[in-house]
Amino acid sequence: MPNKTKKNVAKEAKQVKTEAAPAKEVAPKKAPASNKMRARDYRHKAIDIVKPMSGDFAVTYLVYSVIIGAFSAIAGAIALIDKPAFDPSTGIATGGVGIAISSTLIALFTLLTSGAFTYSLINLSKQARMKKKPTVGGIFYGFKERYTQSLGVYIMQTIFTALWTLLLIVPGIIKSFSYSMALYIALDNPNKTTLDCITESRKLMHGNKWKLFCLRISYIGWFILMILTLGILGFWVLPKFNQAQYEFYLHITHKD
Repeated sequence: MPNKTKKNVAKEAKQVKTEAAPAKEVAPKKAPASNKMRARDYRHKAIDIVKPMSGDFAVTYLVYSVIIGAFSAIAGAIALIDKPAFDPSTGIATGGVGIAISSTLIALFTLLTSGAFTYSLINLSKQARMKKKPTVGGIFYGFKERYTQSLGVYIMQTIFTALWTLLLIVPGIIKSFSYSMALYIALDNPNKTTLDCITESRKLMHGNKWKLFCLRISYIGWFILMILTLGILGFWVLPKFNQAQYEFYLHITHKD
C-alpha cells in the first residue's frame, strides 16, 4: 500500500507539472514591449497616419494659421494707433493706449480660443486615426462641441501652471507636462468636470513626463526648418507632430 500510494502521488505530481507547463506559454514576455515605445515610434506612426491625407491637413492648418495671423495683424494695427512717445525734457512717456488695447485683445483672444482650437486639433488627430480626412470645418469643432469644457480645462491649466511658475520656472515647466493630457481626456470624457480632467492628467503623466519631453524635443530639427521656411513647412510638420502626441496619449492610456 505505501508503494502504491507513492506511485499515485508521483503520478499526480507529474500530471500537475504537465498541465502547468502550457500556462507559462499563454502569456509570453512580449506584452511589456509596447511600454518601450520611443519618440521615433510615435513619429513613424504619425507619419503613416497623416501621410495619405497630408494635402488635406496642409490646407486645414493653413486656414487655421490665417485665422490666428489675421487677428494678430488687427491687434498690431491697433497698437500703432497711439504709440508711446518719450519726452526727453520730462523723462515721461506719454500715449501707448493702442498698445494697451492691443495687448488686452490678444490676451482675451488667447484665453477664449486656445482651449477650443487645441480641442479641435486633437479631434482632427483622433479622426485621422479612423482614416477620416480633416476638413476646414474641423478647426471649429471645439467651439461647436463642449466649448465650456475646453475653455474651463484651458483656464485651469493656465492658472495651475502659472502658480507653479511663480515658485520656480522649472517646476512650472514640469507641471505643464503634468496637465498636458487634460484636453485629450476631456475629448474622450464629455461628462468629466474640469478639475477631474486636470487631476486625471496629472496621475496619467506620473512617470511619463520625460517620455513626452523626449517626443517633443525630437522635432527640434523640424521646428528649426519651419522657422527657416517662414512657417510654411509647418503646414506639413505640425499635423504629424500633433498626431504623434495623440498616439502618445493613446499608448499611455492603453487605447492604442
